[in-house]
Amino acid sequence: EGEIQQLEQIWAALPAWRRQALLEDIEELGLSDDLLSFEALACLAVKDPEPSVRLPAVRTLWEFDSRSLVSVLIRLLRKDTDEQVRAAAATGLGSFVLAGETESIPRALQQEIERELLKAYESDPSTAVRCQALEALGYSENEKIATLINQAYASNAVEWKASALAAMGHSADSAWYPQVKQGLESSQLQICTAAARAAGELEMADAAPRLKALLEEDDLDLRQAAIWSLSQIGGSGVRQALEKLASETQDEDEVSFIEEALEELAFTEDDSFLSLFDLDDKDDDEDEEEEEVKPTRSRPARD
Repeated sequence: EGEIQQLEQIWAALPAWRRQALLEDIEELGLSDDLLSFEALACLAVKDPEPSVRLPAVRTLWEFDSRSLVSVLIRLLRKDTDEQVRAAAATGLGSFVLAGETESIPRALQQEIERELLKAYESDPSTAVRCQALEALGYSENEKIATLINQAYASNAVEWKASALAAMGHSADSAWYPQVKQGLESSQLQICTAAARAAGELEMADAAPRLKALLEEDDLDLRQAAIWSLSQIGGSGVRQALEKLASETQDEDEVSFIEEALEELAFTEDDSFLSLFDLDDKDDDEDEEEEEVKPTRSRPARD
């Protein structure tokens, strides 16, 4: 705390380019090392007069789940003059919507966050902010959100379709499978990439063949979306396909990304193996209690 106070005293005296470079370096460090915490510094930097400093500061805050950050992100979403900062704030609030669905934060706080995101979706002058608000709301089980997602997906605008697909992935709702499958066949790169990511979030096993085909695409973002999603889905031939790609690419960063995906795939495969025993246990339980009620939703329901 003392160090932050000292930094606050000299912060304004630093040139803007140095403040921006510092925040960008911190953002990279935070992504590569989970043990480092820059929450306090990022909270200082989101008050910076330069949007080029505030933006990486907000992205740094994405990595933290402290409830005190909700008010910071809401203030930025409401009042920041830069649309990229407001959009980043909306993205950050999405993790708190998800926390509400898993009952990690109070319902009243979740409802406040959703109200602010809906206001931004309905009234912000920036399409980018509105799209990010929709994606964040995708985590919510509020019935109104599905209507908004459908409306966005029906749009002819690429950015709205892509955001609708992202929101579908966040929803954990298999009802969106047809739209995601359709998106995977899109010739629009942004739409196909969003669908590829959503397929992994929804763990769409029947999307694996198409995702393997996307590993041959030239666009790095699309390939990475397919790589990540395959690591979430698993299944026959996935490990071999990822290992083949790792052996063929000359990009060291992509090799590292694939290696991380293969580590994630190991957990996916372990979960699949253990689920066989879960099924056996369920069969035994059903023999003993035929009238047992099964859950109908993948995430906890609220009274």
